[in-house]
Amino acid sequence: MFNDIMSGKSSDYMHNKINLKITGGLLLIIDFITGFFLTDSIISSSMNYNSESVHSLYYFTIQSNIMVFFWFIFISINLISNKRLFNFALKPNLTAILTTYILITGIIYWVVLVPVFYKPGGNNSWLLTPSNIWLHTLTPLTAVILLFLSKVTYSGTVPKRHLIFFLIYPIAYIIFGIFNALKGIYLYPMFNPVMLGNWWYVAFCLGVICIIFSILYLLMLRLYKTKN
Repeated sequence: MFNDIMSGKSSDYMHNKINLKITGGLLLIIDFITGFFLTDSIISSSMNYNSESVHSLYYFTIQSNIMVFFWFIFISINLISNKRLFNFALKPNLTAILTTYILITGIIYWVVLVPVFYKPGGNNSWLLTPSNIWLHTLTPLTAVILLFLSKVTYSGTVPKRHLIFFLIYPIAYIIFGIFNALKGIYLYPMFNPVMLGNWWYVAFCLGVICIIFSILYLLMLRLYKTKN
Protein backbone atom coordinates (compact mmCIF):
# COMPACT_ATOMS: atom_id res chain seq x y z
CA MET A 1 0.00 0.00 0.00
CA PHE A 2 2.85 2.38 0.92
CA ASN A 3 4.55 1.71 -2.39
CA ASP A 4 1.28 2.34 -4.24
CA ILE A 5 0.89 5.71 -2.50
CA MET A 6 4.49 6.65 -3.18
CA SER A 7 4.13 5.66 -6.83
CA GLY A 8 0.95 7.66 -7.22
CA LYS A 9 -1.26 4.63 -7.92
CA SER A 10 -3.56 5.36 -5.00
CA SER A 11 -4.00 8.95 -6.17
CA ASP A 12 -4.80 7.80 -9.71
CA TYR A 13 -7.32 5.31 -8.34
CA MET A 14 -9.15 8.02 -6.37
CA HIS A 15 -9.06 10.32 -9.38
CA ASN A 16 -10.61 7.63 -11.57
CA LYS A 17 -13.33 6.98 -8.98
CA ILE A 18 -14.21 10.68 -8.93
CA ASN A 19 -14.26 10.81 -12.73
CA LEU A 20 -16.61 7.83 -12.87
CA LYS A 21 -19.00 9.44 -10.41
CA ILE A 22 -18.95 12.76 -12.28
CA THR A 23 -19.60 10.99 -15.59
CA GLY A 24 -22.41 8.97 -14.03
CA GLY A 25 -23.94 12.12 -12.55
CA LEU A 26 -23.80 13.98 -15.87
CA LEU A 27 -25.40 11.01 -17.60
CA LEU A 28 -28.22 11.03 -15.03
CA ILE A 29 -28.87 14.69 -15.81
CA ILE A 30 -28.96 13.94 -19.54
CA ASP A 31 -31.27 11.01 -18.86
CA PHE A 32 -33.57 13.16 -16.74
CA ILE A 33 -33.94 15.60 -19.66
CA THR A 34 -34.49 12.67 -22.03
CA GLY A 35 -37.20 11.33 -19.72
CA PHE A 36 -38.87 14.75 -19.57
CA PHE A 37 -38.97 15.16 -23.36
CA LEU A 38 -39.96 11.53 -23.82
CA THR A 39 -42.91 11.91 -21.45
CA ASP A 40 -43.91 15.19 -23.09
CA SER A 41 -43.80 13.62 -26.55
CA ILE A 42 -45.90 10.64 -25.47
CA ILE A 43 -48.54 12.81 -23.80
CA SER A 44 -48.73 15.55 -26.43
CA SER A 45 -48.08 13.39 -29.53
CA SER A 46 -45.82 16.22 -30.65
CA MET A 47 -43.77 14.19 -33.11
CA ASN A 48 -46.50 12.34 -34.95
CA TYR A 49 -46.80 13.07 -38.64
CA ASN A 50 -49.97 10.93 -38.54
CA SER A 51 -51.02 11.78 -34.98
CA GLU A 52 -54.76 11.43 -35.56
CA SER A 53 -54.54 7.65 -36.02
CA VAL A 54 -51.21 6.61 -34.51
CA HIS A 55 -50.42 6.57 -30.80
CA SER A 56 -47.00 7.94 -29.84
CA LEU A 57 -45.95 4.64 -28.27
CA TYR A 58 -46.17 3.01 -31.72
CA TYR A 59 -43.25 5.03 -33.04
CA PHE A 60 -39.71 3.66 -33.34
CA THR A 61 -38.44 6.97 -31.97
CA ILE A 62 -40.37 6.58 -28.73
CA GLN A 63 -39.62 2.88 -28.33
CA SER A 64 -35.90 3.25 -29.00
CA ASN A 65 -35.66 6.23 -26.65
CA ILE A 66 -37.46 4.27 -23.92
CA MET A 67 -34.86 1.49 -24.28
CA VAL A 68 -32.02 4.00 -24.18
CA PHE A 69 -33.59 5.85 -21.24
CA PHE A 70 -33.37 2.75 -19.03
CA TRP A 71 -29.98 1.85 -20.48
CA PHE A 72 -28.63 5.27 -19.45
CA ILE A 73 -29.96 4.70 -15.92
CA PHE A 74 -28.15 1.37 -15.64
CA ILE A 75 -24.91 2.88 -16.95
CA SER A 76 -25.22 5.84 -14.56
CA ILE A 77 -25.60 3.52 -11.58
CA ASN A 78 -22.72 1.41 -12.88
CA LEU A 79 -20.41 4.43 -13.07
CA ILE A 80 -21.51 5.97 -9.77
CA SER A 81 -21.01 2.60 -8.01
CA ASN A 82 -17.49 2.38 -9.52
CA LYS A 83 -18.56 -0.44 -11.84
CA ARG A 84 -19.83 -2.68 -9.04
CA LEU A 85 -23.45 -2.75 -10.23
CA PHE A 86 -25.10 -3.46 -13.61
CA ASN A 87 -21.86 -4.44 -15.34
CA PHE A 88 -23.89 -5.76 -18.26
CA ALA A 89 -24.87 -2.20 -19.23
CA LEU A 90 -21.61 -1.53 -21.08
CA LYS A 91 -21.16 -4.98 -22.61
CA PRO A 92 -20.20 -4.62 -26.31
CA ASN A 93 -23.17 -6.38 -27.90
CA LEU A 94 -25.81 -4.55 -25.85
CA THR A 95 -24.03 -1.25 -26.38
CA ALA A 96 -23.74 -1.81 -30.15
CA ILE A 97 -27.39 -2.85 -30.42
CA LEU A 98 -28.85 0.11 -28.51
CA THR A 99 -26.47 2.62 -30.09
CA THR A 100 -27.52 1.39 -33.53
CA TYR A 101 -31.23 1.60 -32.69
CA ILE A 102 -30.97 5.17 -31.45
CA LEU A 103 -28.70 6.18 -34.36
CA ILE A 104 -31.37 4.81 -36.70
CA THR A 105 -33.84 7.09 -34.94
CA GLY A 106 -31.63 10.10 -35.62
CA ILE A 107 -30.82 9.10 -39.20
CA ILE A 108 -34.47 8.53 -40.19
CA TYR A 109 -35.42 11.86 -38.62
CA TRP A 110 -32.75 13.95 -40.36
CA VAL A 111 -32.54 12.01 -43.65
CA VAL A 112 -36.20 11.06 -44.21
CA LEU A 113 -38.71 12.93 -42.04
CA VAL A 114 -37.25 16.44 -42.05
CA PRO A 115 -36.52 16.56 -45.82
CA VAL A 116 -39.90 15.02 -46.72
CA PHE A 117 -42.19 16.90 -44.35
CA TYR A 118 -40.48 20.15 -43.41
CA LYS A 119 -41.60 23.12 -45.46
CA PRO A 120 -40.82 26.66 -44.22
CA GLY A 121 -44.03 28.32 -43.08
CA GLY A 122 -45.99 25.10 -43.32
CA ASN A 123 -47.98 23.26 -40.66
CA ASN A 124 -45.04 21.19 -39.48
CA SER A 125 -43.96 22.78 -36.22
CA TRP A 126 -43.98 19.29 -34.67
CA LEU A 127 -40.78 18.46 -36.58
CA LEU A 128 -38.45 20.94 -34.92
CA THR A 129 -39.73 21.04 -31.35
CA PRO A 130 -37.11 20.89 -28.55
CA SER A 131 -38.27 17.36 -27.68
CA ASN A 132 -37.85 16.17 -31.27
CA ILE A 133 -34.40 17.69 -31.60
CA TRP A 134 -33.28 16.24 -28.24
CA LEU A 135 -34.64 12.73 -28.80
CA HIS A 136 -33.36 12.54 -32.39
CA THR A 137 -29.99 14.25 -31.90
CA LEU A 138 -28.71 14.62 -28.35
CA THR A 139 -29.73 11.11 -27.27
CA PRO A 140 -28.02 9.41 -30.24
CA LEU A 141 -24.85 11.48 -29.73
CA THR A 142 -24.76 10.50 -26.04
CA ALA A 143 -25.12 6.83 -27.03
CA VAL A 144 -22.15 7.13 -29.39
CA ILE A 145 -20.04 8.60 -26.57
CA LEU A 146 -21.05 5.67 -24.36
CA LEU A 147 -20.09 3.29 -27.16
CA PHE A 148 -16.53 4.59 -26.99
CA LEU A 149 -16.63 4.37 -23.18
CA SER A 150 -17.63 0.73 -23.58
CA LYS A 151 -14.71 0.22 -25.96
CA VAL A 152 -12.31 1.43 -23.28
CA THR A 153 -13.98 -0.78 -20.64
CA TYR A 154 -14.12 -4.06 -22.57
CA SER A 155 -11.73 -5.77 -24.96
CA GLY A 156 -12.15 -8.55 -27.47
CA THR A 157 -14.67 -9.11 -30.23
CA VAL A 158 -18.36 -9.92 -30.58
CA PRO A 159 -19.21 -12.76 -33.02
CA LYS A 160 -21.14 -11.68 -36.13
CA ARG A 161 -23.73 -14.35 -35.35
CA HIS A 162 -25.00 -11.95 -32.68
CA LEU A 163 -26.52 -10.03 -35.59
CA ILE A 164 -29.60 -12.23 -35.14
CA PHE A 165 -30.18 -10.70 -31.68
CA PHE A 166 -29.91 -7.23 -33.17
CA LEU A 167 -32.44 -8.01 -35.91
CA ILE A 168 -35.16 -9.38 -33.60
CA TYR A 169 -36.56 -5.96 -32.71
CA PRO A 170 -36.35 -4.34 -36.20
CA ILE A 171 -38.03 -7.36 -37.82
CA ALA A 172 -40.74 -7.42 -35.14
CA TYR A 173 -41.27 -3.68 -35.68
CA ILE A 174 -41.55 -4.12 -39.46
CA ILE A 175 -44.16 -6.84 -38.99
CA PHE A 176 -46.01 -4.53 -36.59
CA GLY A 177 -45.77 -1.66 -39.07
CA ILE A 178 -47.09 -3.74 -41.98
CA PHE A 179 -49.94 -5.07 -39.83
CA ASN A 180 -50.99 -1.47 -39.11
CA ALA A 181 -50.47 -0.41 -42.74
CA LEU A 182 -52.92 -3.09 -43.87
CA LYS A 183 -55.48 -1.31 -41.70
CA GLY A 184 -54.60 2.06 -43.23
CA ILE A 185 -52.48 3.20 -40.28
CA TYR A 186 -49.02 4.25 -41.47
CA LEU A 187 -46.36 4.58 -38.78
CA TYR A 188 -43.83 6.09 -41.19
CA PRO A 189 -43.75 6.99 -44.92
CA MET A 190 -41.81 3.78 -45.72
CA PHE A 191 -44.88 1.77 -44.65
CA ASN A 192 -47.26 3.73 -46.87
CA PRO A 193 -47.95 2.08 -50.27
CA VAL A 194 -50.09 5.05 -51.32
CA MET A 195 -47.19 7.46 -50.83
CA LEU A 196 -44.54 5.12 -52.30
CA GLY A 197 -46.66 3.81 -55.17
CA ASN A 198 -47.29 0.16 -54.29
CA TRP A 199 -46.39 -2.60 -51.83
CA TRP A 200 -43.34 -3.65 -53.86
CA TYR A 201 -41.77 -0.27 -53.17
CA VAL A 202 -42.65 -0.67 -49.49
CA ALA A 203 -40.94 -4.09 -49.44
CA PHE A 204 -37.90 -2.70 -51.27
CA CYS A 205 -37.65 0.28 -48.93
CA LEU A 206 -37.94 -1.87 -45.79
CA GLY A 207 -35.39 -4.36 -47.16
CA VAL A 208 -32.88 -1.59 -47.85
CA ILE A 209 -33.45 -0.18 -44.37
CA CYS A 210 -32.79 -3.61 -42.80
CA ILE A 211 -29.55 -3.92 -44.77
CA ILE A 212 -28.44 -0.45 -43.72
CA PHE A 213 -29.35 -1.22 -40.10
CA SER A 214 -27.32 -4.43 -40.18
CA ILE A 215 -24.28 -2.72 -41.74
CA LEU A 216 -24.43 0.03 -39.13
CA TYR A 217 -24.60 -2.54 -36.31
CA LEU A 218 -21.62 -4.46 -37.72
CA LEU A 219 -19.67 -1.20 -37.95
CA MET A 220 -20.40 -0.61 -34.26
CA LEU A 221 -18.99 -4.04 -33.47
CA ARG A 222 -15.81 -3.42 -35.46
CA LEU A 223 -14.75 -0.92 -32.83
CA TYR A 224 -14.03 -3.84 -30.51
CA LYS A 225 -11.63 -5.57 -32.90
CA THR A 226 -8.67 -3.36 -32.08
CA LYS A 227 -8.00 -5.09 -28.76
CA ASN A 228 -7.27 -8.60 -27.51
